[in-house]
Amino acid sequence: MKKDIILTTTENIPGIEYEIIGICIGNKLTWIRSKKASFGALEHLKEEAENMNADAVVAIRPDTTPTGSQCYIGTAVRFKK
Repeated sequence: MKKDIILTTTENIPGIEYEIIGICIGNKLTWIRSKKASFGALEHLKEEAENMNADAVVAIRPDTTPTGSQCYIGTAVRFKK
């Protein structure tokens, strides 16, 4: 069952304490920038976070690599119970 990973550009999620797991990168190879490429990169970011057993990815920033890949980088975190 897939987790519902929270993605946010902010560094904090109000009212939630968490521990940092590590850097999480999602990318989608494309030759043109588009909403579809961005969506694919964000979906890949969620998959990577799930593989790290994260609950959320915070401080997400967009980037484009020299190879034409749309990329998002963030910090994977796990909620403290």
